[in-house]
Amino acid sequence: TFMVVAASSSAWLEIQHFLFCNIIHPHHLCWEIIMELWCFLIRHAEADVINDLIDKLCSLYSITASSETILSPSSAVRKMARALNILCIDAPQSTANQIYEAIFRLDGKGCAVSQVAYLPLLLEGYPLDSLSDALQKHFVQRAITALCGLMENSSRLQGKLNLSRVSGSGLFGEPLYTLSAALCH
Repeated sequence: TFMVVAASSSAWLEIQHFLFCNIIHPHHLCWEIIMELWCFLIRHAEADVINDLIDKLCSLYSITASSETILSPSSAVRKMARALNILCIDAPQSTANQIYEAIFRLDGKGCAVSQVAYLPLLLEGYPLDSLSDALQKHFVQRAITALCGLMENSSRLQGKLNLSRVSGSGLFGEPLYTLSAALCH
């Protein structure tokens, strides 16, 4: 009830600040509470408020995305991906589509960051069923491209550093397994 009342007052900025600052809270219980607050907002806020929050959250995710940390489950980008996945599951399809389009900039102005953003979402169990059919197809195509890019870049890095094959063998296992699981679903 507090969030509904505060949405029409000056306290709303403080609530937004609190939610954004704690979206990757290190303590699991606190993070769960924050996610419940996010889900409540997504379910009950007005459309313009939801659009504004989603745009800000997706911008934050795109800034956070970095290829050096995507395979670490405790990285900020993985925690943000987990949060976005939960919001996609809890939100109506239009909001899930908005999240997808905001992250991957389907307006033709896509950037390299969006390639890196696919893998954390997949690794955290992106709910493909929450998207429209057209966006599901687009997601699968781009995810395969992103995985191939990760494998190619890692192969080049291993060649330059003369790393053994054993050190890189686990690098592709998790993303490849996750992609195949998403495609079979």
